[in-house]
Amino acid sequence: MVELRYQRQAELIQGWDQDKLSSARIAFIGSNMHAAIGGSAVLGIGSIEVYSDASYNKNSNKFLYINSDGEANVKTLEDSLNTINPSIKVRGIYRSMEYERDAKILGKPSAIIETTNDPNSKQICFEYAKENRIPVVSASASRTQGKLMVYRGEEIKEEFLFPEYENYNSSPVPECVLSGLILRETTGLIMPRTDEENLDSIIQYNQNSPLRFLHKPVGVKDEKEIIEYNLNVANHFSDKKSDKIIDSFVIPYLSFTKPSKLEEIIYNKKVLMIGAGGLGNYCGWLTTNLAKELTIVDDDVVDETNLNRQIFFCFEDTVGQPKAQKLADVLQKLDSKTKIDYKIERVGLDFDFEEIKPDVILSCVDSFKAQSLMNYHAKKLNIPLVSGGVTSDKRGRVATYFPNINACLDCQLRIDEAAIREYQPQHCNLAPTPSVVTNNILVSGEMMGEFPSLAKANVYQKILRGALQYDSNFSSRVGLMPTTQECNCNGGEEKWLKKMEKLFKE
Repeated sequence: MVELRYQRQAELIQGWDQDKLSSARIAFIGSNMHAAIGGSAVLGIGSIEVYSDASYNKNSNKFLYINSDGEANVKTLEDSLNTINPSIKVRGIYRSMEYERDAKILGKPSAIIETTNDPNSKQICFEYAKENRIPVVSASASRTQGKLMVYRGEEIKEEFLFPEYENYNSSPVPECVLSGLILRETTGLIMPRTDEENLDSIIQYNQNSPLRFLHKPVGVKDEKEIIEYNLNVANHFSDKKSDKIIDSFVIPYLSFTKPSKLEEIIYNKKVLMIGAGGLGNYCGWLTTNLAKELTIVDDDVVDETNLNRQIFFCFEDTVGQPKAQKLADVLQKLDSKTKIDYKIERVGLDFDFEEIKPDVILSCVDSFKAQSLMNYHAKKLNIPLVSGGVTSDKRGRVATYFPNINACLDCQLRIDEAAIREYQPQHCNLAPTPSVVTNNILVSGEMMGEFPSLAKANVYQKILRGALQYDSNFSSRVGLMPTTQECNCNGGEEKWLKKMEKLFKE
């Protein structure tokens, strides 16, 4: 009998094998990727080990240390994971991979997840994994960038060690993006699905690149081959198979830049976040690292089946309580610098934006109807909008709208048509193709990666000029779909209301 918290993913997702996850053992090397570590727990991976000799204070942006009174380490993390999911086994081991002998403690886990910025640690893990035929998901991050690859026992090359990240500190946004990809690759190794291809490239995420994601095929050095690969990625995600458009958009920005030591900035902005579910949990956390004020709006209550992906409802008994209120409570405990408020209501045509006066809207709702409504309000009030959507366990998308700079979401993605054609009830438990925490983490990280450009808006080139797409079946996983950047809306508010009347007449 599948536990209720896993029921949606176990019974509704084709090819999902909860028994394989429950019997798996994984080993994290490094304790910085909290979204990946916590996500492993809510997914129900049976045994999780975390190896690290690092210590942090409570204000280090590491949400798994929420109940720590002072210095926190892997033992604090172990306690949090046991609270999040009491049915799994967790061990926090105070050790790093400094010498070859250190790796012997790992035994033979289902997968090793190496998340440090230490090339020596990666070398030791790769060598041990090669000898013992263990796959490795490897990732490193800086303030605005990150890299990820899957190692399957091939010859170890220097580029696999990500040496350019050595001695750099990371920050929550790239950690979150990488964490979503880490979970995707880890679950794929534990329970391979016939319709999904193996990741065949090194993925680099870069908030400051117009493309956001770059791909380097493993072992390939020829620049023409790298360019061709990235053009194929863009073509896969593009709805306009135009070589001219793709070439002019992709080729000028194909450069794997070194990480930058930028300081973290807290923007003096008010953020309105619509939705406190799978996306809202992680976007809310990331917002407390980026903005001065946050208002959370949601009319739903926590259900036990939410606990497989909405991690901030797992720290205490929240089932049956309002999502907006409980998320605000937990985030306020985690971060006292950001002023957090909430409203238990559904955003409709008459929602009072003037009371909040937001500088940026985060649309953390999956239905096209809700996304269409957020686009309507953003256009009407001239407020920048970041919209994320997770339409199944395999796909996700992020797009932005900045008034008078790029096109609205309907002109970019035709979301009004999608809302009319595919409208489904908004309650996530009724969704025919449920999401999983993997997508929620990745899309949330991508969404908040766009926040600085919308908050500052002083460099046009940095505004996202397309939609970030995620497709777990595709061997490259993520990429940017170029979209039109000019609004062609005709008829304004009155025409939109007439067109969408059937959806919003209630």
